[in-house]
Amino acid sequence: MEWLKDFLECYLKGQREEAYKIKKEQIPNRLFKFQPIEEARINSLIQNKIWFSTPKDLNDPYDCIGVHWDEEELSRYFKTTLPSDKLQYLSTNDIVHGALDSMRDHNRISCFSEELYNMPMWAHYASNHKGMCVEYNFSSLDGENDFSEQLFPVGYETDRYDITNLMRLSFQHPPDMRIYLLYFLMQIKHKSWAYEKEWRVMFNAEDKKSGLVECPIQPTAIYFGLNCEEAETISKRIKESFDCPMYKMVQINSKFYHLESLNL
Repeated sequence: MEWLKDFLECYLKGQREEAYKIKKEQIPNRLFKFQPIEEARINSLIQNKIWFSTPKDLNDPYDCIGVHWDEEELSRYFKTTLPSDKLQYLSTNDIVHGALDSMRDHNRISCFSEELYNMPMWAHYASNHKGMCVEYNFSSLDGENDFSEQLFPVGYETDRYDITNLMRLSFQHPPDMRIYLLYFLMQIKHKSWAYEKEWRVMFNAEDKKSGLVECPIQPTAIYFGLNCEEAETISKRIKESFDCPMYKMVQINSKFYHLESLNL
């Protein structure tokens, strides 16, 4: 993603407004949230709320830890900056892991995909097509809205990203603003997850718990999986609270994917 280079360049220069403007122009006008059919999910959808998970609750145990560091270099640096009593009881890796764990534990994340016709997503996150997919247009939000500002694409790499220099910056007094890049870099996942084409909203959570967050916009469409038997009943419940197009996937002879409108 070439635009990310421009974003980071502006961000590192302290031009945060310009950086977020660059990113906002790249937000897809359709992002999809796949989910199973559960009463709690239906109720939150009707209330126009979105579930945010803590990193430890995500399905990838390597999520939010796609980084590495030079232990020897940081050990030398810590000897000149940290109190000797702290170094007496903690190793360099303990210190780094403590800092990263604190950052990770205070994050809440909600995940979306760029693609509706993504069969692994329907299988993994929407109960083998028994679930549904909710469409949002976050690009319609003002650039200063929290959802818009904290929405970023996930990066997919083979190797972890070296954060040695950023960790040095994080122990400065006052901390260098570039350490906030750690939040973005922690969203790097292994390339085997690239099929998800994921974007995620990341919020700070003092209580370190997963939970619901009110969405600033209503869904622009809702899609029910091929095997969702409750599609018509659920769509009628949703329509009582807000109106948006609703569809169900059906099989036809000539196409892999076909949507049928639910005329309520």
